[in-house]
Amino acid sequence: MAFFFQITGPNDIPVVNDALSGTAADFDQNAYTLNVGAIDKKMKEQFQGLLNAINPLDTKIFAELETYANSVQSAFGLSKERVDEFKTTIADAAPELAKLGLQDADISNNLISIMQGLGGAASVSKEAIVELSAAAKLTGQEVGILTSNFRDVGISVYDVGEQMKTVTEVARSAGVSVKGVSGQVMANLEKMNLFNFENGVKGLAKMAAQAERLGINMAKVFAQTEKVMNPEGAIDMSAALQRLGVTSSGLLDPLRAMDMSQNDPEQFQKEMVNLGKEFTRFNEKTGQTEILPGAKRRMKEVAEAVNMTAEEFSKMAIKSSDFEMKLKQIKMPSLSVDDDETKEMIATMAQMKDGVATIQVRDKETGITTEKKVEELTPEDIENLKKANEDSSKTIEELAFNQLDVTTQIKNLLSTGEVASKFAKATTPTLSKFYGLVADSKLEIAKASDNIFGSTEDMRTAIGDLSKPVEGIIKGKITGDDKMVNTEIGNLETNILKTFSDFTGKFSTEVNSVQEKLIEKVKTAYSEPIKIEGKTDSNLNVNVKVTDNGGNLIDDAKLKRSLLDDPNFVSSLKTQISGVAAP
Repeated sequence: MAFFFQITGPNDIPVVNDALSGTAADFDQNAYTLNVGAIDKKMKEQFQGLLNAINPLDTKIFAELETYANSVQSAFGLSKERVDEFKTTIADAAPELAKLGLQDADISNNLISIMQGLGGAASVSKEAIVELSAAAKLTGQEVGILTSNFRDVGISVYDVGEQMKTVTEVARSAGVSVKGVSGQVMANLEKMNLFNFENGVKGLAKMAAQAERLGINMAKVFAQTEKVMNPEGAIDMSAALQRLGVTSSGLLDPLRAMDMSQNDPEQFQKEMVNLGKEFTRFNEKTGQTEILPGAKRRMKEVAEAVNMTAEEFSKMAIKSSDFEMKLKQIKMPSLSVDDDETKEMIATMAQMKDGVATIQVRDKETGITTEKKVEELTPEDIENLKKANEDSSKTIEELAFNQLDVTTQIKNLLSTGEVASKFAKATTPTLSKFYGLVADSKLEIAKASDNIFGSTEDMRTAIGDLSKPVEGIIKGKITGDDKMVNTEIGNLETNILKTFSDFTGKFSTEVNSVQEKLIEKVKTAYSEPIKIEGKTDSNLNVNVKVTDNGGNLIDDAKLKRSLLDDPNFVSSLKTQISGVAAP
């Protein structure tokens, strides 16, 4: 069935033509295309990639995976024995991370960062890599920083994903930037060792969400809490605030201030925010919140009392006042009196317009977005706003995946089959053993070559002896003695041929030795029963028809002979491995 669209512009010039003419690249750029041909070609491209990945004779991925695993091993100076461990970990994590758009090389880099964050060559599972990579993708933080920061506060690497999911949920429920809150949490996570937060990381995240909403520098807040933990510091702050006429703050009581500084930093920050309320007003003429003209000097002194600059304090005060005004306009019977989270989310999302808090609300059925006053929101509107910011049932990997656009999601999902297949091939025991033997044989031959040629010093002596006739050639040229020149040229040729003959003889001997050792390895490796999922006594039945060069079927008697005991097979195997006839 073919689809054909014909839309013409001026002068009957086709705008959209045959839908079957698209390419796979068209689909990569736009998943919404009606171009059936692009979809068809994309699927064929994916299946071709899958076939290539499965092909056991395509060994590219074996070398690539070796490189990735070796990069981890060399980063820590570990034994080669752990390379296979890293290969399996990278291979198992690859399909899941491909969904998030990570490339193969990113996986080994993330594994290195995680191990560095743990401070050593720890074993890291697939689950840890996937969760940490997803958390990094979702929050914009680096994998290594996530690992090391959470480790510093005693949180396991296997719990980081869940903790960052909590941070994400707090940020979304507050209506503020996930990346902003995550950054604040990461920058101040070590404070959990010094202060008590209600619900641990969640309490710190709530404090970060308020700081993000009001533009507060949390480092300044923590600096002040550390100062107030000391009785002298708490008394000095409270006395300064009382002297400046502050009347409605929990920071006026030194004992309460000390308790909050250590056991409830989030509330301490809220009390600092409350200090700014009496310094602002809403200007009806301009429709903006502003600092009271006559209170600016006093505001500066209050800011100094709580370790903030006048600029920082004024920005916090204005944003706080603006937020409070929006909160006051949220008067909906459908909301519980103590449902502060929903009210704060709406207030954060709303904007002031002519002194009225308004918010954009989208009707799911019609797809139409309308601007409403927050006081006019219906229960359905509120529920839709909450759902748009909630993903509590999803894993950290699903949350990160949902951050991608639909086109990228489809493209990444289609690629996972190819990724899983090629890495599975590279870590399948049968093929790993076979190609491992192939690689080992080449390595042994390379070592033989290295033994033959030796060091620079050895070659310098050999080449020096070989090239002695050069002196006679030069002398003969200078003196005009042609006979000497010809004689020495003959000597040089003789030396070169002899040297190469010696090297060839040594190389043949070494290659022969390597081949014999390899044959023994093959016998040993394949004489044992094939192990499948822990079973040691497994039968592998294969129906095979073998023909000779003339196309004639070889009888069962010949097939039953041991190939490894057949001199012709041994000779053939040597030839295939070395590329030359066996000595």
